[in-house]
Amino acid sequence: MRRIAAVVALSLSSTLPAAPAATAVTVPQVTAVGAVAAGGTPTPARGAAATTSSPTPTGPTAAPNRDRQVPFRRAPRVASGPLTPAADAEPLDTGVVAAPRGVAVVGATWAEGSGARVGLTYRVRRDGRWGPWRSIHVETCPGCADPGARTRAGSEPVVVNGATHVQARLVASGAPVRDARLSIVDAAASPASSGAASLTPPVGAPVGASVGADGAAAVAGGSTASAGRRVSRVAGLPAAPAGLPGPRAMPTKREVWGASETRPARRMPIVAAHGIAVHHTAGTNSYSRAQVPAILRGIQRFHTRDRGWSDIGYNVLVDRYGRVWEGRYGGVGIPHKGAHASGVNQAYLGVAYIGDSSTAPVPAVVMDSLVDVVAWTSVRYGFDVSGRMRVGGRLAPVVPGHYQVGNTRTSCPGVGLARRLPEIRRRAAAGAAVYRERARVGAARGR
Repeated sequence: MRRIAAVVALSLSSTLPAAPAATAVTVPQVTAVGAVAAGGTPTPARGAAATTSSPTPTGPTAAPNRDRQVPFRRAPRVASGPLTPAADAEPLDTGVVAAPRGVAVVGATWAEGSGARVGLTYRVRRDGRWGPWRSIHVETCPGCADPGARTRAGSEPVVVNGATHVQARLVASGAPVRDARLSIVDAAASPASSGAASLTPPVGAPVGASVGADGAAAVAGGSTASAGRRVSRVAGLPAAPAGLPGPRAMPTKREVWGASETRPARRMPIVAAHGIAVHHTAGTNSYSRAQVPAILRGIQRFHTRDRGWSDIGYNVLVDRYGRVWEGRYGGVGIPHKGAHASGVNQAYLGVAYIGDSSTAPVPAVVMDSLVDVVAWTSVRYGFDVSGRMRVGGRLAPVVPGHYQVGNTRTSCPGVGLARRLPEIRRRAAAGAAVYRERARVGAARGR
C-alpha cells in the first residue's frame, strides 16, 4: 500500500504513471465496464540506486528494544535520493537515529490538516554502510478510523531488518507541516497475544471445506461465534456460491500473529467487494519465517497507535514464503472496510505482498498465493478479474495495482508486481474457473 504525494520536484529513474486527481469519495459508484487489455498496465517508478558508503554517524548508540518517536527538525536544502526540495519547500530531517535490533517498522506522522504537499525519504545503515535514499509514500485516508477518532496525517509504514541506524527527510511544499515525527516501532517487542507463540500456524478452515452462505464465517477471520454476533451486518453480503470450497492458500488467523483486538476494528463496516487491489509493503525482502508475526504486529501498531486508524489497513497479506495472513479483522471471508487505497476502500479489498517488488524479483510462491487470493475472492463476491469498473467517476481495473486507483500518487505495488498484473489477472481467471467448477460439483453432492 505505498503512496507518494504529488509534491516538490522529484527525480526518479523512470516516470510514474499519471496520478488520478484527488476526489472525496464516501461510497464509490461501481459499474462494471469491460476487459482490461493484456498490455494495458503502465510501469510505475523504480526504487533508488545502489548502496553507498557513508562516514560512521556520531552520537547515537544501540537502541533498547522499545518504540520511539523522533521529531523532525529544520534541515539544509539538499537532495536526498529521489527527493529534491523545490524553491518554496520546507526541508526537515530527523538526523541519525539508532534503530532497534532485528525487525522494525518505520513511518512518519504529522498534525492532521498541515502540510499541503509532502515528500518523504529514508535510508538505513547496516554493517557500517548506508543504503540508498528511498521514498516512503504518503497516505491520505479519510474514513480509516472511527468518526471522532484522533488521527494524524502521515506515511505508509516501511519494514526494515538488521539496521543499526535510520535517517529520514521530509519536504513540505505549499504549506508547512506541524509536529512531524518519525515513528520507529520495535516490531519484535510489540505486544503479542497468546496465539502468536505458535510458529506453525493453524489454517483458518480445512482446505476443501465448503463455504456456507452466511458469508464464509470460517474463512480468514470469522469464527462461527463472532460471525453470529455480526449476523445483521453480514446479511448484507452476497451469498457465497453453493458448494464453494475454502481457498487453497488458506489465510492464517489474526490470533496466530498476535493482532491487537480492539472494538474499533470490529466496528468498521462490512463491505461487499467489487474488486481487489494489489499492493506491496516495500522496505526489506530479507526476513525469516519466524519474524513475520512481528512484522504484522508492527504494521498494525503504526496504523492504529501512530495514525489513529481502526486496524491494520490491508485485508490480507502474503509473506515471501507464500503464506497468506489475515490482516484487517475478518480478512476476505467477512471483509471489513480496509484502509489501503484512499477513496476507494468501499469498493476494493486489499492484498499486500510483504516485500519490495522494485528491488528483487517476486518469488514464485508469492505469485501463486496472490493469484489464489484474487481467484477465490472473485468467485466468492462474483466479480470478473479481467474487467474494468467505474469507481467514483473513474474507470479502473477490477484487479488494479495500487497506483491505478485512489486519490494520491504512488508506485505501489512496485515495478515487479506492476509488470505482472496481466499475469495475475490471467491466472486468477483460470483459477476462478476451477473454483466455480468445484463449487458446482460440491453443490451437486450436497456439500
